[in-house]
Amino acid sequence: MTRLTPLLSSILVIALSGTSFAQEWEEFLSPEERFTCNFLSNPTVTETTWTSQFGAILPARVYSGTLGSGRYSITAVDYNPIQRLLSERSMSCPAGTETCQGIHDWGLG
Repeated sequence: MTRLTPLLSSILVIALSGTSFAQEWEEFLSPEERFTCNFLSNPTVTETTWTSQFGAILPARVYSGTLGSGRYSITAVDYNPIQRLLSERSMSCPAGTETCQGIHDWGLG
């Protein structure tokens, strides 16, 4: 029995590693969003919007793909315009509200 243990363990390792070779992951590079990740194929890109915790509506992209019953997705949000959007919104908010006071936690907007 002790002679069969190394043989059985090596057969088990080879059998289990076969499933990892069946999936071919490709490296996906998004120069616009400046990120790279592994996907099963080229993802489908969907333009959408994202609402920040302060209510700013920001542009976003959803990168998604499916394989069998598995679904994979990454959401990339562009936060570059947030300062401009919240500063513009703070100019039109009612006087005396907490977000218009310009305290250090909130800033301009």
